[in-house]
Amino acid sequence: MANAKVSDSSRKALSRRIGNSMHSRFAFSVMVRLASLPLALAVNALVARSLGVFQYGRYATLFSATMLLGGMAVGGIRQVVTRGLAAISHSGIAESEPLLHWAIARMLRTTSFAICVYAVWIAVSKSAPTLGAYFGVVSCGALLIATVALCALICGGLSGTGAEQKSQALPSIVQTAGLLLLFGGAVIVWGPPRVAVEVLWMQIGGYFIAIALGWIWLRSRIDPRLGTFRIRGGGRNRTDEERQWTKAARHFMIFALANQLNNRFDVVLVSMVSDERTTGIYAAAARLAQVAMVVALAVNAILLPMFAAAWGKRDMPQLRRLLRQGLVFTGAVALLQIAIVGLFAPEIVKIFGKGYAQAAAPFLWATVGNALWSACAPIYSLLSMTGHEKIVAAVSWGVLAVNASSIFILVPFMGATGGGVANTLGYAAALIAFVLMVPRILRSLQARSRNEAS
Repeated sequence: MANAKVSDSSRKALSRRIGNSMHSRFAFSVMVRLASLPLALAVNALVARSLGVFQYGRYATLFSATMLLGGMAVGGIRQVVTRGLAAISHSGIAESEPLLHWAIARMLRTTSFAICVYAVWIAVSKSAPTLGAYFGVVSCGALLIATVALCALICGGLSGTGAEQKSQALPSIVQTAGLLLLFGGAVIVWGPPRVAVEVLWMQIGGYFIAIALGWIWLRSRIDPRLGTFRIRGGGRNRTDEERQWTKAARHFMIFALANQLNNRFDVVLVSMVSDERTTGIYAAAARLAQVAMVVALAVNAILLPMFAAAWGKRDMPQLRRLLRQGLVFTGAVALLQIAIVGLFAPEIVKIFGKGYAQAAAPFLWATVGNALWSACAPIYSLLSMTGHEKIVAAVSWGVLAVNASSIFILVPFMGATGGGVANTLGYAAALIAFVLMVPRILRSLQARSRNEAS
């Protein structure tokens, strides 16, 4: 009996140490995310001052389009790579090579399609007045789309091999710092940039720096002997494993598209049922409230590969422990965020100016919605890394449907506050769905683990 008590006490002590270590990793991950914010602010301020209002607007439009297309080009592939590398042994090249071959081959196809979309958009929008300017803008944008996608793929590989902090730092701190160095060098040699395309080329240079460093990190973590890739995959010779990766990538892509629409399309919907003033107030509130999602993104960066590794070993106690520790952390932070904004919302929105005083209420409601999403982040990670990405995609589109329909109903009566309430309703629906589904999914995973063991 005494030995049983000692054993139980040891397990509890070990669980507490693991929990404290996990929460420390979460906190450090959040700090990495926050550390990139001053760099991003410095870049935007310098570029805006150098280009002026007109060219900065053109730069923001082109850069946003390339970032969106680059992200969509690698969307789904990155998550599959993270899950696959985290779930397999990295002792040799044989196990990771087929996955990386598939990922690169698929990314080449999706990136080519994204570049074609970008070229058509530039032509239709008449963003380049002459043929020479058109080819200049398209070539610059095409290279930027490709480098954004490749950098994201490398980040997925780093995350899957246990280098979560490097994965987060690469596109934010490393790339942005590289851009600042190139910007400073250009100012010294040629003077401040005056044309949007010049800054886009600097962005490309920053991504090349991030890709070079990321590739060094990734090679050292997968296999030092990793040589030149021979692109395979596709056609009739695809293996069953490649088909599964492709199917999962599609589901992750659908999930990513829903997230993009949830984060960007709400302003468009509000503008459709209100005036410009209401739209401006809501846009300021919604964008400010998105800071609440930084914690969720940081926590997911840690949990995604850990869930994948645990499920790869069919370690159900570890899966449950990770989920519990993640929910405790994100739940506590979500409550703290809601409390801070609830107390200081009027003061916080003053950073936009006196004209945005009415943004306090929609800001509070939007923060509540985003905090609910942050609280659910560990559940998103669990489902994504255990083969339930289809459910994640379905829930994300459900959030979009609830949010969009609520905007059309509430904004005409409540103004900008209605948009914030709609955001909360969408993510509250997701929270309810997860509460109902997760226990059943955990039981299903437990049964599958037992069947495979027997």
